[in-house]
Formats: sequence, structure tokens, C-alpha cells
Amino acid sequence: MERQRELEKLLATAEPPELGPVARAGVQTEAALQRQLEDILARSQIPEERRQLIRALILLWHGQLSSARAWTDYRPDEHGDQRRVQRLVD
Repeated sequence: MERQRELEKLLATAEPPELGPVARAGVQTEAALQRQLEDILARSQIPEERRQLIRALILLWHGQLSSARAWTDYRPDEHGDQRRVQRLVD
């Protein structure tokens, strides 16, 4: 539950994402997000394929489109979640 709250904090921005290439206030840099995600996910028991999707979604939320896309290319999963995330990025 603590890890979930930590991940939820990464989604706490002043505004929702824009539809398009517009940067908004309150988003974090990719480097800052990657550091925080490494720490949170390393302490979690989340399966690796889910970690990649979580990482992609949080990067996407913060407008890091190319980085989010790279993480969705990680590998396909049996539930189709990876494709759903790719559609959001594209």
C-alpha cells in the first residue's frame, strides 16, 4: 500500500496532461521521474512487465512521450496492456 501511495504522488500534478505537445507547469523531468521510479519499483513486488507499464504511464503523464514510448516497446504482454499504453502514446 505504501508503494501505491508513492506511485500516486508521481501522478499529482496541478493540471491533467494536455492533448498535444504542449508542456504544462508542475511536471517533473525524465531524470527525476526515473530516479524516483527506480527507488519505488525496486522495493516493490510488482512483476517486471507491470513495472515497465507503470513507468511508461507515469512518464506519459508528465509529458515524456518519447521515453514513454520506449518503455512500451519493452515487450508484449498476454493481457494487451502494452498495446493500450502504446495507443495512448501514439
